[in-house]
Amino acid sequence: MNIIKEQNDNLSAQIKISIDEPDYQERVKKELNKLRGKAQMPGFRQGHVPFSLIQKMYGHAVLLDEINKILQENIEKFLEEEKINLLGYPFPAHDTPNLDFEYETQFNFTLNVLLSPEVNIDFLKTLPTTYYKIKATDAVINEEISALRQRFGSTEEIFDSVKERDYLYCDCQSLENNDFKSQTYFFVDEKVNPWTTSFIGCRINDTLEIDIDKAFEGDIEKAYKMLNLTEEDKEQARGIFTFTITKINRRKEADINDDFFNKAFPDKNITTEKELRQAIAQAHSEVCEETVNVWFFNNNFDPIIETANLQYNDEMLRQFIEHQKQSKREKQEQTEEPIPVSDEELEKIKRGTSWQLIQQKIAETYNITVEQEEIKQAAKEQISRYFGIDHRQAELQLGEYMKNMVDNILKDKDQVQDLYTRALDKKLAHVLKENTKVTIKEVIWDEFLKIIQPETNSPDTPAPHKKTRRSTASKKKEDTSEELTFPEETKPKEKKTAKSKE
Repeated sequence: MNIIKEQNDNLSAQIKISIDEPDYQERVKKELNKLRGKAQMPGFRQGHVPFSLIQKMYGHAVLLDEINKILQENIEKFLEEEKINLLGYPFPAHDTPNLDFEYETQFNFTLNVLLSPEVNIDFLKTLPTTYYKIKATDAVINEEISALRQRFGSTEEIFDSVKERDYLYCDCQSLENNDFKSQTYFFVDEKVNPWTTSFIGCRINDTLEIDIDKAFEGDIEKAYKMLNLTEEDKEQARGIFTFTITKINRRKEADINDDFFNKAFPDKNITTEKELRQAIAQAHSEVCEETVNVWFFNNNFDPIIETANLQYNDEMLRQFIEHQKQSKREKQEQTEEPIPVSDEELEKIKRGTSWQLIQQKIAETYNITVEQEEIKQAAKEQISRYFGIDHRQAELQLGEYMKNMVDNILKDKDQVQDLYTRALDKKLAHVLKENTKVTIKEVIWDEFLKIIQPETNSPDTPAPHKKTRRSTASKKKEDTSEELTFPEETKPKEKKTAKSKE
């Protein structure tokens, strides 16, 4: 077997492979003998079907499979040895001939290879950026003090009617499936969970029917988490559920004293209300920072891509995308019709690919990683925001419910990927803030909303001191992503390189 690389330019190359009969002969014979040992045909005992008959029946298919295996094994080895920096896995050139098993014993392949463009991020040091630091108003601080007093007050199990800001434990029962039951826990709050206000005035053992689809506006992700279901049971979170109240907890506001200071901010030595207000203001800024980081990150998305100006072999890239699409459709529709790639789609994919490469370069340069424990912590913070509870106290208040909900989230690949992306974006935003020519401006939350969403937000929009949400500014980066992504590893992932002419 012979394999060589021919460089087209700095952005593409071709790998030419020649597979001769000695390369596959023994492998094919071995596989056919395995089939012979298992074959059952009328007139023959198992394992005694003539080899020539097995070869006639399965020879072409086995040969094709073994050639593909040889291709994959040797391409992987060649790419690793040559240290070729791939952008996408090798794919057949347009002029690759079909295989003719009747008359050929030597098979030649030509594979196109997209090479990764050079990525230089030195320009970041002089890139002008603006970062907004959110300061807290007196109203925000006063509201948070009230919330903290309730949070760190004493918990009492009560037996009178439910009031807003009570914590309810309920047994849930699907009316569509009598065997489907669960137990859950939630916070009665009109702002955080509007649907929970239906329970105000109810007592222990009272039962309410809740239309889950309406309560969560069809968002099954939120619904199944609230019902404390597993990922496997997600689809059960639909229709009407009965909620039977089994326990009501209420918080009694704590007095403002040293004990309260220590519970509210155990990592700070707070001794006065003035210091408390300062700590709350800092915490408010930190909570708002998630949304600010998203905006900051995406606001610099276009300038970074345009300044980096990564280059591609457009024609080769277009062929790669067409091949990837066609391979995907062949599996679904059993058709080999080509799928053209428009100029607009090509540019969109180039931008998405450029960002992937730049992001990877930044992560490598500044040693950015996201550990599993960070994803788990992000899940806890997400749950805390959902219940309107400070993440530092959420585990104490939610107990086993927190553990179960975190476990369910970590079983959902899409949610884990979202948490990973958020954690990575946060770290990337920090790197950009620290390594660009940044101007920091201090504003209150309402002013920041006017800056990022001047047409859709009003000064009445509340600050996210309890529940942080992603700004709509985050859509810019996400809208450029495509279903066609390029693998970071250098080994080819598609098995069907060879095609049979039959």
